[in-house]
Amino acid sequence: MPLIGEIKLLPYEESPRGWMPCSGQTLHINEYPKLYMILGTKFGKEGDLGFRLPDMRADAKPGFRYCIAVEGDIPALSGISQTETLPQKERSGQ
Repeated sequence: MPLIGEIKLLPYEESPRGWMPCSGQTLHINEYPKLYMILGTKFGKEGDLGFRLPDMRADAKPGFRYCIAVEGDIPALSGISQTETLPQKERSGQ
């Protein structure tokens, strides 16, 4: 399973399940809270509830595109365990 926020160069026309193209689009914080926890507004924001993905379209060779994992495991951040970084609601899977 990929790590949320992991970026890979893929040779597909469509993004695989659980991945999105890195094309600078805006995502809603409430729909992707785990990804937002990792990325924050490093690549921009839209209003109070939107954050942007990186735009890597110009970096990909023809026939390839960069995609970011929006589903998967949460990476350990600076040695902090996942149970310390996630709110109780997320840890319990509710």
